Amino acid sequence: MTSWLYRIFGFLVFAVSHFASANDEPITIVSSADTYPYHFSVNGKPTGMLIDMWRLWSDKTGQPVNILSLPWYQTLEMMQTGEAQIHAGLAINPEREGFLDFASPLAHVTSNVFIHRSLPDIKQATSLTPYLIGSVKGANHVNLLNKLYPQLRVSEYERQFDVYDAAVRGDVLAFTGLNRISNQYENARELEKKYPNHRKLTYHTLSLHPAVSEGNEALLQSIEAGFALFTDEERSAIYRRWFGTSGEQAGIVIAILPDAPPYMMLDEDGNPGGMVVDIWKLWGQRNGYKVNFVVQDRHTLNSQMELQLVDIVSALPSADISHEGLEPANQIMTLKAQFYSPETSNVRQLSQLENRPVGVLRQASYLPQLQSQYPQLNLRYYDDHFEMIQATIADEIVGFFGLSNLTEYVLIQRNQLNQFVRLPEPSFAAEVLSMVGRGNENLKHRIQLGFESIDISDLADIERRWVLAPKDRYFENLPLSVELSRQENQWLARHPVIRLGAVRNYPPFEFVDDLGNFSGVNADLVEWLESRTGMRIDVVLYASWQQVLDAVMAHKVDFVAAISDTPERKTALSFSNGYWPTPWAIAMREEELLISQLSQLHGKTLGVIAGYQVIPWLRRNHPEIQLKVFDSGQEGLNAVARGEVFGLLDNLTVAVATVRELGLSNLKLSTLHDIQQESSKFGIRKDWPELVSILNKALQMLTENERRTILSKWLDLTIDQGVSSEKIWRVSVQVGALVLLAMSLMVLWNRRLNREIERRRAAEETVRHLARHDELTGLANRRQFEDAMSQALENHARTKNLMALMFIDLDGFKEINDKYGHAIGDAVLKGVADRFQGVVRRSDTLARFGGDEFVVLATNLHHRLHAAELARKLLQVLSEPFELSDGNAKLSASIGVAVYPEDGESIESLLRCADALMYRIKDADKNGYMLT
Repeated sequence: MTSWLYRIFGFLVFAVSHFASANDEPITIVSSADTYPYHFSVNGKPTGMLIDMWRLWSDKTGQPVNILSLPWYQTLEMMQTGEAQIHAGLAINPEREGFLDFASPLAHVTSNVFIHRSLPDIKQATSLTPYLIGSVKGANHVNLLNKLYPQLRVSEYERQFDVYDAAVRGDVLAFTGLNRISNQYENARELEKKYPNHRKLTYHTLSLHPAVSEGNEALLQSIEAGFALFTDEERSAIYRRWFGTSGEQAGIVIAILPDAPPYMMLDEDGNPGGMVVDIWKLWGQRNGYKVNFVVQDRHTLNSQMELQLVDIVSALPSADISHEGLEPANQIMTLKAQFYSPETSNVRQLSQLENRPVGVLRQASYLPQLQSQYPQLNLRYYDDHFEMIQATIADEIVGFFGLSNLTEYVLIQRNQLNQFVRLPEPSFAAEVLSMVGRGNENLKHRIQLGFESIDISDLADIERRWVLAPKDRYFENLPLSVELSRQENQWLARHPVIRLGAVRNYPPFEFVDDLGNFSGVNADLVEWLESRTGMRIDVVLYASWQQVLDAVMAHKVDFVAAISDTPERKTALSFSNGYWPTPWAIAMREEELLISQLSQLHGKTLGVIAGYQVIPWLRRNHPEIQLKVFDSGQEGLNAVARGEVFGLLDNLTVAVATVRELGLSNLKLSTLHDIQQESSKFGIRKDWPELVSILNKALQMLTENERRTILSKWLDLTIDQGVSSEKIWRVSVQVGALVLLAMSLMVLWNRRLNREIERRRAAEETVRHLARHDELTGLANRRQFEDAMSQALENHARTKNLMALMFIDLDGFKEINDKYGHAIGDAVLKGVADRFQGVVRRSDTLARFGGDEFVVLATNLHHRLHAAELARKLLQVLSEPFELSDGNAKLSASIGVAVYPEDGESIESLLRCADALMYRIKDADKNGYMLT
């Protein structure tokens, strides 16, 4: 409301004070020739975002303007001499305030230093002290750097393009600028390669204001009133033209992070890439939206949202998304945050780190859970993963929590992955969200519907291109995982261990086996739950079922399995949905008549097990039956066998297993038809409704085939009504023997007929195999490798994907061969081949060229880092010693990595490049890899 009043007031002021006196005499406005993209020149003509705004201002007010495009220092001189009435837009500093008055800002920008890619990771301006920084004479950058960082050396040039030329020549290794390098510069692509956008350092945030000569209040009010006439749509259209990536039709604009591989990043040419970027591209294609990307910067995100430059913010869990006008629209995926420490630190669990400094991201979404679960940690806060790695190397912290895939990409970039280890536990769930402006329900709905139209398999295909380790993939494992809500994930993070109460000897459902392991149906079910939900379930064992019930009621354990929901239990416990039926049966002696109804037991003594929910029901509905309560099924069945009770009522499944275990061949089982069949459920402590919801979601995913697999593993004996297990076994053996004899005769006959044919086929196949494979290791030989390489070159010329050729030479193999002989040497080469095959993908080609030389062809890569990661894994699998007959031997390797098409576009050129890089490693320290 206030802004509308201001506009109306401004319009009236402008109309009275200026419109009436407006004439055809143009106002002179000076603008910078090289402040891209705000005001700059193309072939001497002024253009840029502020120029568009001034032209619209002229149209709105009817006031003609003459806009000049000049070097910075000349624009200031013309304002000082009065040759120009208005400056298009500049930052405020004390020197300028001496002769100018300023209007409200037209743009909020960041001051940056663009840094050469050869320099180390620089996160603070003070780290630029050794280097010369190029800047434009008279620009605000010079004043700011001199004021904020007087120790820095700045070299001044007439124009921004002169600064660019100096950077290309190497006269400076850093230079100042605003958001990005001007695309009007002749060598812009070369400059962007040398000074990638993601390497720029933001050192200050400022605003660009229109300015007039000091004391010209009337003109200042006219400027304010004219801009007050702009509609939000007109203002946004101008911003989008210059900050969207495709001109005036920017489509849906998504803000991404420039340095969060493998999820979001900018390549060497400044183009957006990464797994999340590819997902958004697919989202746009499937739903008919034109998608463009801009760089997300915490310094300018607020203004980007307020000015509607950005529709969607793609946020990592570690990003600083503090804009109060944002709200989540959709959860794209979930990442893992885990603890990393130097390999030499020998940290194997967090309990070792009490009161020692540990790094964590300042804005991490999992920070509250981390602080709650590990209050003993001395947390230190950082802005990004680069800073935490640097602090760890400098021994400022003992380790840090980082997003696993992102951390390892950064470590690969720095060639330091083998210096760090990752703890498997704890692992915090961290969500990747899409954020929209608060209240934008329409866009939120479009995002959600758009993702619903994408199949999980399509997302998994994208993920496989960016995340090499299958265990670290989200979408590939999602069909096997329960999709939990944000609240449920947060609840699990607060409860890292869930306790299950179980009976020590209740086969086949739960028992302790001969090795002391928790086993049985419920043990397998617990393992299945852990794999689907990410829960960690610890089992607490008790001697009897009644003790288990008492424990869950007292919250000594958190839930129990295979329980029925009686009215009495519902007062103290919550229950999951049922997951499989549990029919009742009576175990009785062989000579007794079969029992199919409870009425046949009237006047008899029936054994039951303490804690079973059926006991109160029997006493209410069949008081004529005398009940005797036993602590366990084994005790009850032995009483039946001795004739102390007529029979024992138990779950059919349990009764079968217990009869078999005790070897009670004089007992038989009879199912009952007038007791309601129960369904096994989980019983959960009443104050944990979240666990009920999580278990129910998991049980919905339990397929019939999975149920059968779990049950059949433990219930391999079936008892029909009234038939003893001994009879079933005898008949089964006799029938099985006859079937086996018949099958054996048929197999022998067929073998005689086909034996000669198979021998000939095998011989032909052996000849073909030896022609294309290494005889010793079974790997591809040079001939097959070159065929695969030729086909791959054709395919990659069409797809434009990257491909890596790795030349591997073993370090230390000659010594093993000389010391132990060729037989041992051959065995080691076979071992190397086996280890390498466990690392490369099925789509890759692994070959042996002879001696101790191996070659890998890795196809369809989307980033050079993928090749680096594969090379690291090849080195890692060689690090374990090879066991020989009289000791152990250690090997390493030197690996040269050539990447298509950057390092060559033919087999010969790529092999030459990889071979040269391999020898550079060998001449240095060996045991490493090198890319160009």
